[in-house]
Amino acid sequence: MKEKLNRFMYGRYGNDNLNRVLMWSAVLCALLSIFIFPEFFTFLAYVLLISSIYRCMSRRHEDRYRENQAFLRLKGRVLSRFTGNKSYAGGQYNSGSQGSWYTTKDKTKKIFKCPNCRQKVRVPKGKGTIMITCPKCHTEFKKRT
Repeated sequence: MKEKLNRFMYGRYGNDNLNRVLMWSAVLCALLSIFIFPEFFTFLAYVLLISSIYRCMSRRHEDRYRENQAFLRLKGRVLSRFTGNKSYAGGQYNSGSQGSWYTTKDKTKKIFKCPNCRQKVRVPKGKGTIMITCPKCHTEFKKRT
């Protein structure tokens, strides 16, 4: 049975952070529909559930990935506003396997943006003033690390 499910899901997007939030929101709406506004919350639960299943079964990986990244950026902004922790803001929130390629908690690296193309460049800390070459546009700029 597990093999059949794996074959069915081959090439499909699968589960991510946004899908989990949609599923839990659907469960919450279903529970709320028991107590208040049953028509509205039942309808909302179905809409959330259907959108979560659609995203999970989709074969358009780029679109679903882009949606998830936008959700993670929004989540990071909200978390940074309430917690005061700036490591969530600006897309630097490391969310596991689908997160960014660096963490802000790394004390051995410093991140600069290229003045020409705005590409993020990671360089070692504590090296003094160095010349940094952008890997994208090959612009050289001087920064203190």
